Amino acid sequence: MRLLAVLISVVWLWCQPVQAQVRNYDEMIAAGELKVAVYKDFAPYSFEDAGQPRGVDVELAQALAKALGVRLTLIWAPAGEKLDDDLRDYIWRGSQLHNQQLADLMMRAPYDHDYAQRRNDQGELENGHVVMFGPYQNEQWQVAYDRRRLDKVASVAVFEEHPIGVEVDSVPSFYLTSVFNGMLAGKTHHYPGVPQAFAAMKAGEVDAVMAMRGEIDWRCTRCMRKNRVWMTKGCWHWRPICDRWRNGWGWRRFS
Repeated sequence: MRLLAVLISVVWLWCQPVQAQVRNYDEMIAAGELKVAVYKDFAPYSFEDAGQPRGVDVELAQALAKALGVRLTLIWAPAGEKLDDDLRDYIWRGSQLHNQQLADLMMRAPYDHDYAQRRNDQGELENGHVVMFGPYQNEQWQVAYDRRRLDKVASVAVFEEHPIGVEVDSVPSFYLTSVFNGMLAGKTHHYPGVPQAFAAMKAGEVDAVMAMRGEIDWRCTRCMRKNRVWMTKGCWHWRPICDRWRNGWGWRRFS
């Protein structure tokens, strides 16, 4: 009977998911390695070009590792359905879907007091395990449009007649399909990502694209050498999508 109990205990332990190891600052320095989570395929912030890591967030992570005197290991993070999922999976708990990889730091965490203090139904902080600090960039939504097919974008009302491309399940998607009682939904075209939306605008499928300012500016700048017909329009006058937000760093909270 005792042997059976031991065998059951061993099998039970073997079946338990492996817990990701959270390191504090001293352990990280002793290991000589800084693990930083960056979003995958997210130009101009973090992406690979000919097999080499590139982007603003990558360069910031490299500068931090150099300042700390440690080597840098990047963890490429596919964006989850919600930011809460990303913080949980890469900062404080880990996920079997991502091989239990935990980062010491995550780029592009929101520096927002209301978000940091948001609570669940039990009154607990939804992201109480994460410290969000060090804002390094202001972001907002922006529109790029082809001036051969669209003279100007005075307001989003023009997209009742002109098709516009957005990333599926994004804030621009929800906004454009609901504003004006859904009058723009028929002209709102959805794509897997911003690169595909821009490709659609280049092919003439849509006349404009709405996305984050950094993505819009980067893609327009890259195309300006060959194509000077794309213009940009900020969304700062269009309620409720005009608000700016700040991006910073995410770090595991230690009690």
